[in-house]
Amino acid sequence: MAVAERARLRGQIITGANSLSALNNTRRYYAPEFGDTKIEVIPNPTPDIIPVRPPENEDLLCPIQNLLIPNRGVVLGEALRSAIDVLDIPKITVLAWEQDRHTNAVQDAMRLEQETNGRVKVVFAGADTQSPSDVYANTDLIIKTAQEYGCDRVDLGWGFLAENHAEIAKMEKAGLYPVGPTSDQVKTWGHKANALRIAENAGVPVLPWVDGASLTTWEEIEQAVANLTFPLMMKAN
Repeated sequence: MAVAERARLRGQIITGANSLSALNNTRRYYAPEFGDTKIEVIPNPTPDIIPVRPPENEDLLCPIQNLLIPNRGVVLGEALRSAIDVLDIPKITVLAWEQDRHTNAVQDAMRLEQETNGRVKVVFAGADTQSPSDVYANTDLIIKTAQEYGCDRVDLGWGFLAENHAEIAKMEKAGLYPVGPTSDQVKTWGHKANALRIAENAGVPVLPWVDGASLTTWEEIEQAVANLTFPLMMKAN
């Protein structure tokens, strides 16, 4: 079986600066679990790769031992099923708001907790809180839960903290790395005007646009967009 396929089935994710290398390029990754100091991996046409920044910014085959999922609803369901059925991660810890106990996603997680002999662990918090944000957007609680249950990766999905680069950086500093964009990537690409500049500099075709950061009046806006094609879409950075 190909190394990349074995890594995928064992819940490992190819990470680092060369993770999304061009097709047919050969890259080397540190993988002591396969008995070799270095191995060669040639990405597939549709690589099953998730970029995660490992310690020291090295290229590693990072085994996920215990994935923390602090989210709800569809996000929880998709992350949980992917962790079990696709990545085959050994342990999954679900951090759920107490008042979400009877939702379909949490009920499914609780059923899996019984069926998988402890492979899935559901942790409830925020029983006395009034908002799901008190749990799912509580960085300190997420870090504390990860440390208590031995989680080494966190899947933030979308919503809550997924686009908050400062809070993601706080998790990274505590040794809890995201499955998905790093804090630097979220900060860079989360600013729409900055993302457009990067795309343009890389030669990616983009629609005509105007940076509205310095526009303060409707007259200035009308003048700035006079040469753009309508309809016009306005978005906050």
